[in-house]
Amino acid sequence: MTLFSSHRNHGVNSIRQMHRRLDPASDQDTRDAGGVRVSSDPLTGALRPRQTVLVVEDEEMVRLLAVRMLSGLGYRVVQAQDGHQAIRLLQGGVSRIHGVLTDVAMPGIGGRQLGETIARCWPQVKVLYMSGFPAHRMVKEGALDPSRPFIQKPFTSEELGRKVRELFADPVKQ
Repeated sequence: MTLFSSHRNHGVNSIRQMHRRLDPASDQDTRDAGGVRVSSDPLTGALRPRQTVLVVEDEEMVRLLAVRMLSGLGYRVVQAQDGHQAIRLLQGGVSRIHGVLTDVAMPGIGGRQLGETIARCWPQVKVLYMSGFPAHRMVKEGALDPSRPFIQKPFTSEELGRKVRELFADPVKQ
């Protein structure tokens, strides 16, 4: 992607071209191979996600790591330390949240209850559940619906990126 022309006597056109490329209003949405909304980075030309993800995790170190991973993948990220704070953020419409990455086991409102509330009140918001316990154990204990998207901790940035892309690419997942 060229940000500006290097030809002589094209300074004004170069500045206009750069302004158009850096202006978020001129950012054209496209879809990647998985159907996820992306736009091109004005500086590198690389495709970047357009979604905002809310990370809900009571363990601060885990939450900050997930936030860092998602930010590094190009997502806009908002964070909450528990289900109550997550609901307040969703009610406030913070940054138009598209997806939630939530821990299953949290004090107060757990991940399953949070997911059910999101499905009822904000059905367009997709939810990815995470836990340090295997999915089959969470299902057996009734903490996770087996049909819901799940990622087991610990996970790599690549694994998280793949799961989030799958989440946004699937029109049915909640």
